[in-house]
Amino acid sequence: MLMPSLHLSLYLTALEALQSPTASNTGYGAELLRQSADMDYAPAMTDLGALYSITRGVPRDDNIARDWQLRAAEQGNPTAFFRLGLMYYAGRGVPTDDIEAACG
Repeated sequence: MLMPSLHLSLYLTALEALQSPTASNTGYGAELLRQSADMDYAPAMTDLGALYSITRGVPRDDNIARDWQLRAAEQGNPTAFFRLGLMYYAGRGVPTDDIEAACG
């Protein structure tokens, strides 16, 4: 049987914890996402950035959200490009820029 890599195991465990309604589990899930993102796993980067945008398990910080989305976009992650486009459209963590918003 093929063993999943550590970053994927952390990511999947994080998603499970984030589905819990308790604050302690969402904080734990956010920490697991950070560990997976620190291993350059782009899906974890985009999800962690989203948590910083919606204040789930971490305090809201649009600059940190932007940084995680940029790191994932640099790896070619389409979700990160989409979320960056939304950030440029709304001016969250970046200056409002309709051209950047359209290009992602």
